[in-house]
Amino acid sequence: MNRSFLAALLGLPMSRARGIRQDNCGVNVVRYQREEMELITLNAAFHLAASSE
Repeated sequence: MNRSFLAALLGLPMSRARGIRQDNCGVNVVRYQREEMELITLNAAFHLAASSE
């Protein structure tokens, strides 16, 4: 489902949706403002980085 949504948002044909990388626990951020959507972050994994503690 995420790949289909992202493909539409990115203007890609559905035949290319499976090529969008989506790692386990990857974060996508979409901004919805004034009836428009904008992809802010795609497949981010910053929250999985080792902490310095």
